[in-house]
Amino acid sequence: MTFAHISDTHLGQKQYGAREREEDMYRAFAEAVDISIRDHVEFALISGDLFDMAGRGRRAVVEFAGQARRLADAGIPAYYVLGEHDTARIGATPLDFARNYMAPAIHAGDRRPIEVGGTLILGFDMFAPGELIEARTSLEEAGAIAGAHQGKSVLLMHQGITEATGVPGELETSALPASFSYYAMGHLHDRHEARPDGLGGPLAYPGSTEVAIHEGITGHRKGFYEVDLSGDEASLSWIPLKTRPHVSFSAAYGELRERAGEIAAEASKCAERPVVGLSLTGEFDAAEARRLAAPIREASVWCQITSAGRP
Repeated sequence: MTFAHISDTHLGQKQYGAREREEDMYRAFAEAVDISIRDHVEFALISGDLFDMAGRGRRAVVEFAGQARRLADAGIPAYYVLGEHDTARIGATPLDFARNYMAPAIHAGDRRPIEVGGTLILGFDMFAPGELIEARTSLEEAGAIAGAHQGKSVLLMHQGITEATGVPGELETSALPASFSYYAMGHLHDRHEARPDGLGGPLAYPGSTEVAIHEGITGHRKGFYEVDLSGDEASLSWIPLKTRPHVSFSAAYGELRERAGEIAAEASKCAERPVVGLSLTGEFDAAEARRLAAPIREASVWCQITSAGRP
């Protein structure tokens, strides 16, 4: 029994306003689906923030629905819960329309037990800060259901856990029921995996499938998990995705005229046009720096120029 655990796809996001970056979000999700189909997973779990708050609309919903259909055509059911980006829908695609269009993927966030091939799935949409007392009660009830189940069980959530995020005031590991074989989490954009004492299996965040707006210029790898529940304990394999390169360079502003071509040549060595971070030392005029960095900007999808002396 192997399944895919994908999270934080943020479909519809257009990082830096670049059309290519919106396409990258769709492409990363499609690659995760490609690999899941290739590896014949039994089902797929998507742990929230399917869509992005900015730029989300019909195109993103259509793209998600298309990938869900590909999974279904391969005999792989897909289940999802909603994150904060999926539920703050003011001025965006109505959620009722999205849910209807997104079939055959199944919304698992209504706390209704779902059984797939003997594995029990219990899902929760993200709890708001004011709902955390309710969350603890609901999780206790879910734990009782999982405890009575004879086979393996998975808790599917989009939620920050203090021990994973380092943010006080969120749910703590002690609030999670001990009776699940695997805790499929979403919300963190960096991969995080732990096996806390008191839980029945690993607590895992696969991270986002692509670099999102707030992450900036980062070289972090992106991917998803394939989880095997056939043994006594859940076994995790993290699958990297071929995301667009993010590379960083530094230069003294006074040398930028001479260095720009060299940096552009380095950027051009990437497999595809990268997102570039350029950190400059010394006082400089922003407009003039952009002019001097023209070769770098031409070699990249986006070139973000910052001052090395600023926090």
